[in-house]
Amino acid sequence: MTAAIASICAACVAYMWVSADGLLDFGIFWHSFCGCPVDPQDAYFLLNVPALTALVVGLIFGFPAVYGVTASVVPGGAMKASSRFFFTRPVSRRVMFLAPHAIATGAIVLFPALAFLLLIEWLHLVHAPALHHVMASLRTVPALSSVGPHPTFVEILKALGAPRRYLAAISVGLCGYAIYSSMQTLLISPSKKVNLLAVLPILMPFVPVFIYIVGSPMSVAMFLAPGHGTPLTYLPSTLGIALHFLIAVAVFLGCWRIVWKVEL
Repeated sequence: MTAAIASICAACVAYMWVSADGLLDFGIFWHSFCGCPVDPQDAYFLLNVPALTALVVGLIFGFPAVYGVTASVVPGGAMKASSRFFFTRPVSRRVMFLAPHAIATGAIVLFPALAFLLLIEWLHLVHAPALHHVMASLRTVPALSSVGPHPTFVEILKALGAPRRYLAAISVGLCGYAIYSSMQTLLISPSKKVNLLAVLPILMPFVPVFIYIVGSPMSVAMFLAPGHGTPLTYLPSTLGIALHFLIAVAVFLGCWRIVWKVEL
């Protein structure tokens, strides 16, 4: 429920960011809009939202594992009681390991798209004038500028390369979820070196600050989305998408190996 609400809020905030006078201008969902001129930076923001939304959904699903393990560790250095109890329950290890990941993957794939589709359907239903402003902002993308005056929804998605962009967003969200949720498994490993790797998920909330310091190239590499100074013609590369999926699969397989090797 938290991830679904976060996805809807992300879609609404993106729409308000582009079309509203402020975050309290709720009239844009019905009858008004800011009247501001078209800004190419709004197109950057709209193209980045799916990847950021998928990443937020992944982190939300990964957070309970991090919180559960952290809460189970007491100052005296006791064993991770709740995690070990979870792995000793009379349930198949395969089901125990795969079911949460399958649910999280489904949410990462569906929630960002469903949130935007619900918002667009509502704006179309009430004939919200701000929707035309969003379309005008997107027309600053060269691939969409050549489309006719009244393109269909499918034509807009095709011109923007939406399938590739959304696949990239899924890979980013899945990669974030895999790394963030791996802390629970890394900490129950008998290897101290593997336990040290559990520090990486804890550092993930600081990644945006690091990216801000490094600059746009790092943002493009990690989120597969255009940053400031990146041409609006940018499309995520096949190699970048594949690498994100490979990282997620590698983390899952590593955690699966630990689950089977750990002595309970």
